[in-house]
Amino acid sequence: MQWGANQYVLAALSGGELYSLRFDYVADTNNTQSWAAGGTHGYELLGGTATVTLSDITYGLGTVVKQGTLTASNNLFVSVDNGNFSIGLGTGGLPPGAAGFPAYVAYPFGLEGGGGSAFGAYDLSTALDPVSGIALACTNFPTAVLAYCGAPLVLQLADGESFDITEYWSRSANFAATVVSPPVSEPATLGLLFFGLAAIGFTRKLKSN
Repeated sequence: MQWGANQYVLAALSGGELYSLRFDYVADTNNTQSWAAGGTHGYELLGGTATVTLSDITYGLGTVVKQGTLTASNNLFVSVDNGNFSIGLGTGGLPPGAAGFPAYVAYPFGLEGGGGSAFGAYDLSTALDPVSGIALACTNFPTAVLAYCGAPLVLQLADGESFDITEYWSRSANFAATVVSPPVSEPATLGLLFFGLAAIGFTRKLKSN
């Protein structure tokens, strides 16, 4: 991936430094909407903000190298596809039924859980035990060939920096969700954690009113 003027490797190699990428996404779960398109169906949560953290994990230390907040201009969203057993943290979000829906549903992150996964009935509002699957970052998703994913999008950060993800991942990943009830004064929130490794860990924490 490219962050500012520097490049970082988000994959396991025989040598060199390795980095993990983590997203923490926060949004109001009351904004979740159902959708049906292309012979499948699911749920979408539009809006919200996200922080992204790049850590050096070469020696298992997890030292933070870069950290930033994605701006509202990225139009972040989370979408689960019940018919195809997949979920994603996307950009360029659009409401169901709008022209261009569902936008970049698998960029910067998508996870295919495979047949029989809990994504088949998930609605973005309940706790979910870890689900394993294949992770990818693909602007042209769905596509049968990762090489056809297209050019990566440059995502803007609040501090003026930007990053893009050039690896078309196809690796093991996990996703999980936990529901927490916040104080009345706090909005309902949703958090996503994503680690860009050969074995990618992906967890999520939900808060609802």
